[in-house]
Amino acid sequence: MIKRKQYIIDKEFQMKQTFSILGIKFVIVAILIVIIGVHAALNNRKLSSITKQNDEITKSLDEIMIAQDNIVETEMAWINNPKDRPNTATINEVAQKHYKNLTDMKENIRTIQTNISNINNIIKYNNLVLLLIIIIVLIQSVILYAVMIRKTHKISGPIYVIKNYMKEIIDGKFPTPRPLRKDDEFQDFYEIFKKMIEVLKEKETHK
Repeated sequence: MIKRKQYIIDKEFQMKQTFSILGIKFVIVAILIVIIGVHAALNNRKLSSITKQNDEITKSLDEIMIAQDNIVETEMAWINNPKDRPNTATINEVAQKHYKNLTDMKENIRTIQTNISNINNIIKYNNLVLLLIIIIVLIQSVILYAVMIRKTHKISGPIYVIKNYMKEIIDGKFPTPRPLRKDDEFQDFYEIFKKMIEVLKEKETHK
């Protein structure tokens, strides 16, 4: 038997089946791309904002540490040289700067903790999106399975009917073929098959 090299035999049927499956795949992939794209854009915006804020906090903490170093150096100089010790108003002013710096540091630490919490939330949402994608893929598999079962039923049904009629013909009987279902495939082929049975009946009658 010569190996068939032409894969498209029934163009209308094969193209209809192929593009119907490709269409379902395209819609599902497009939905996944949109979900991933929107999610990635939102997360990138959040992470960019957090990074910018952390940079500002780092600069602020550097400035506070420098200011605290200056305060400590000033106080150490007063201890080493009691004669250079300023008046009470100046000491109070230095103390106020010290407490303000401590307050700013605590506030910056709280902001960093909030940023860490936000990053953890983003990671959690990323995991949820990944889970959602897995669920969508599983649903896609179930849908494609159902579609393919339905489509192959429209193909296997007529083949099953024709095969049974052929068995009857082999046994010397001439069946009266019933119509195929409206949505069944191979309608044209089945009509030719029915005409073949009619011709065989006529030949058998005129023997």
